[in-house]
Amino acid sequence: RRAEKECMKTIIKHLNDSLQAHPTLCYEDWIAELHPENIIKDGIVDHRFYLPESDHRMLWNKRLPRGKSLLLFVPPINP
Repeated sequence: RRAEKECMKTIIKHLNDSLQAHPTLCYEDWIAELHPENIIKDGIVDHRFYLPESDHRMLWNKRLPRGKSLLLFVPPINP
């Protein structure tokens, strides 16, 4: 599906640009920047971004720089 591919390209570009601009960025801050509407009270990210099938979580984990992958890895949660 073309729309999904274009959306994923936009998300990947945003992730790459964000990590380049802010090398110490954490997952929650990236999601808040990309999808502020999915931040619940007190900066808590909507639980769907932690599900095993979350594209955002999987992209984040694939993009982690060497040496920081264990520190910044975001494991899935099961509701």
